[in-house]
Amino acid sequence: MNKIYAGIGSRNTPPDICKEFTSIALILAFKGYTLRSGGAAGADHAFEYGHGCNNGVPTPMEIWLPWKSFNKHYSTLILEDTIPELVMGITSKIYDRWDTCSEGARKLHARNVYQILGHDLDKPVDFVVCWTDRDDTDTGGTQFGMHLAKEWKIPIYNFYKEEEKKLFYKDLDTWK
Repeated sequence: MNKIYAGIGSRNTPPDICKEFTSIALILAFKGYTLRSGGAAGADHAFEYGHGCNNGVPTPMEIWLPWKSFNKHYSTLILEDTIPELVMGITSKIYDRWDTCSEGARKLHARNVYQILGHDLDKPVDFVVCWTDRDDTDTGGTQFGMHLAKEWKIPIYNFYKEEEKKLFYKDLDTWK
């Protein structure tokens, strides 16, 4: 079975971490992993770039966009015009201010559901690699993805936390 990971993070991910994420994505692509991400600037772009640099060998990626041409991205995995009810239910459960969100913010959060759980919401990622310096009470997109992953008991490696970064590299050595 194909292994899948989510490569996500803040648009403000530091350049040295973005470079590291590009290298990690290349390693995971060589190992046969599928990347799921969201086409945002910063960490998302770094993962996607690294995953696509696999010596010209096509590597599977699922880049989920909240709307067509988000960040001038070409992916065809675009959230529907109307957010499906099941996705809205998952999103509103995780995001406590769902009722006050703009339509754009709702689509950004709903897109994160697909990044973590997959197209039919039945193939969750095996782990999440991310960077955010925000705490667990914040409501940004990376935190949303992390909260959803925690609910599904999916391992999270936040490179902002040195101990999680070290654990990632220890675990990476054991993955085929």
